[in-house]
Amino acid sequence: MEEQRNFRRWYCSILCTIDVDGVRTPGTVVNLSFNGACVATSVHLPEEGTQLRLDIPHDQGIVSLPATVVHREDNIGVGGRFGLSFDEARERIVGKLMPHFEEYISRNSFDNKLTFYPLQSGEQR
Repeated sequence: MEEQRNFRRWYCSILCTIDVDGVRTPGTVVNLSFNGACVATSVHLPEEGTQLRLDIPHDQGIVSLPATVVHREDNIGVGGRFGLSFDEARERIVGKLMPHFEEYISRNSFDNKLTFYPLQSGEQR
């Protein structure tokens, strides 16, 4: 399958919260771009087409990103991972995420808060 994404994705490990109609569940963002994200969770996965809010903690608060579930990969039992497409205009998403990217990338550290690993062209996770 040919890669169709317009923005680079980064491997990462970011603790997050998923809010579906006021029900909040924990997760981990495992890759992130300006178009969307992949989130891993050990709880029930939302169905494809579900609209939700992805909340990513930041030193100055929380980055909240409205998104739609575009695919899901169930584990045996409960949990797995799911792909999100952000619902806001790209310029708005870039504006929300850039301070987050810049803060942690500029630290050049591998702490528990956030670590980015650039994906290579055509590589999928």
